[in-house]
Amino acid sequence: MGSDLSFWNRTPWKLFLLIEKGCSCFHPYWSLIGDIHLLLHRSWQVRVQHVLREGNQCADHLAKLGSRQVDSVMEWDSPPPGLGLHLQADAIGLFF
Repeated sequence: MGSDLSFWNRTPWKLFLLIEKGCSCFHPYWSLIGDIHLLLHRSWQVRVQHVLREGNQCADHLAKLGSRQVDSVMEWDSPPPGLGLHLQADAIGLFF
């Protein structure tokens, strides 16, 4: 079997169900959910686990950033401003 991969995510339960069961091609995030579904079914072990926002500073920062955005979907080529310190802390296992 390939590499172990854990997703520590604060994804809402509704999205967990969409990823697990699939969704209609008319769903606004059908393409993204399909990509996630394909990644999860590769030859590696994956565990998707819900983590509260307070337990994941990166997710917390992104959620706050997203709540101030007009667009429903945002993409970045590099981490958005302010996320760097959270990524560093996450990488070394530092919890606040």
